[in-house]
Amino acid sequence: MYYLRKKNKPLIQVWSLNRVSQQTIRIVTPAPVLSLAVDPSGSFCAGSCGEKILIWQLSTGHLVKTVTRHYQDVTTLKFSDCGGFLLSGGGEGAVNVWLLSDLVDQIGGNQVPEPHFSFAHHAVAVADIWIGFGGSRSRFASCSGDQTCNLYDLTSGTLLFKLIFDVGLKCVTSDIIESSLFLGSVDGRIFQVNLHPPPRVVECHITSESEELKKKTFFGHTGPITCLTVSRDGTLIASGSTDNSVILWDISSKNRLRTFLQKGAITNLKFRLMSKNMERDTLKQSHVIASFKRQYEDNPCNIAEVVMASKMIEENVTLDDVRETPGNPSVPELQNEIDELKAEKEMLYQICVKEVLNKCNSDAKKHQKKKKKKSP
Repeated sequence: MYYLRKKNKPLIQVWSLNRVSQQTIRIVTPAPVLSLAVDPSGSFCAGSCGEKILIWQLSTGHLVKTVTRHYQDVTTLKFSDCGGFLLSGGGEGAVNVWLLSDLVDQIGGNQVPEPHFSFAHHAVAVADIWIGFGGSRSRFASCSGDQTCNLYDLTSGTLLFKLIFDVGLKCVTSDIIESSLFLGSVDGRIFQVNLHPPPRVVECHITSESEELKKKTFFGHTGPITCLTVSRDGTLIASGSTDNSVILWDISSKNRLRTFLQKGAITNLKFRLMSKNMERDTLKQSHVIASFKRQYEDNPCNIAEVVMASKMIEENVTLDDVRETPGNPSVPELQNEIDELKAEKEMLYQICVKEVLNKCNSDAKKHQKKKKKKSP
């Protein structure tokens, strides 16, 4: 599934792609969506309308939560690879880290949760956010037009270091082993910064005209870089720009391999494995998508309670804590079914034990008979 937002229109288009047909689902939103992100499991969708962050449950379309913690428009949204964290960047320069478990929690109704971490190290709007692999132990970076890129530790919420350039930055990404950061600038250049060589101070000033950085700079675009993506093997990088072109580069040599011209500015770009649906004549839809609700409905029976790994529960959850929803089995019925399964499991265990013991006894008797035959 591919989710596309319409610029300046309260509309999201969902595309299911396969070889024969292209089916489109149109979803109307309360306001024009500025940024959009879907969690890795395909359960929740986060979108920003102005300074608000809206969380929808994809299978039901229910508006789970509306969050307002930014003072200006939310410019970017990113989920972690584990789906437990949502990162948001705002026009005021703030970066907030949210626990998805707090955003989808229905116990407090539509009460707005507090961010897990909040950073205000940028002077102008956050242009892009990148987050690496590792779930709660990952690192993430943010860049801005104030010529800075900040790298953070998601576990402790500390600023690891700040890169200060002499040109505004538009996007940031990294290779899969997170050994280098790639930053797209407003003048069409792409900078590669090595993350490994020590020692490193918290603030690192980088001059784009230095000979060392020129050797790690990609030249080719004539407009601001809008998006970057690195291949899984770490040998290629693709860049999109407002000059209506996508360029494929070889990272080691910095050579341009191919240029793809488009009809408009490139807004998003990503390497990914080809979906199996691309080779099928008939579409197999893996997720159920409903029309998004425009208002929050205080109806907990329609929302699934999700427990994330990042939010540990000390008390054991029993069947008495499970809500009974219309059309679902009652708690006594579920308890009876569990008791029957336990009884069947115990029966199978006893049968297996008897079989093993009988086999052991039979082997022991055969061994004794062989010993008697061999003895004079």
